[in-house]
Amino acid sequence: MEMSDKEAAVRTIRELPDDASWDDILEALLALSGSTGRNGSSEASLPPDAGVNDGQDEANAPVTYHLEREGWATVLVPDRPVPPLTADLVNELIEGMRREREDRWLGVTDKDGE
Repeated sequence: MEMSDKEAAVRTIRELPDDASWDDILEALLALSGSTGRNGSSEASLPPDAGVNDGQDEANAPVTYHLEREGWATVLVPDRPVPPLTADLVNELIEGMRREREDRWLGVTDKDGE
């Protein structure tokens, strides 16, 4: 029987020492997601040679990331240059999430709202 992603994550966390930091836990889980560990096959979402498709603009192409230490924190760093996040974009995303949650709380469905 194949182990689910959740079971593999729980097993990985249980194998860590009790005093493991958040960074250690994150690194272990990210290593698990990119490993060939639980069922012998790599489950990366994109092949390593995946690039920009014909007709697909580079800004919307999938981006791969890796972890780097910056002082006491571990941060995700893109493997290719990406446009910076602007305050307007962040505010727009936050507002969209607020609207979705409000609609869900009020019971508004898509056909009612639009």
